Amino acid sequence: MCDSPVKGTEKCVCRGAALRAYNGMLKVGAAETEALDAAYRVYGFHHPEDPRDVAHLTVERWVYAERVH
Repeated sequence: MCDSPVKGTEKCVCRGAALRAYNGMLKVGAAETEALDAAYRVYGFHHPEDPRDVAHLTVERWVYAERVH
């Protein structure tokens, strides 16, 4: 289980699955929005209790973490 999007999500076991979905979609030529949607769905499958905005924020932090610097 992931904690809040502010702390603890780097250790979440579904992080790898969500990032694989995102990167896999990009690799086959999907648009970035479609790739993000796939990652949101993976996260949502693992964490149906999280509100949509929390799920999106968490996934986007994972996806864009490497692009910030």
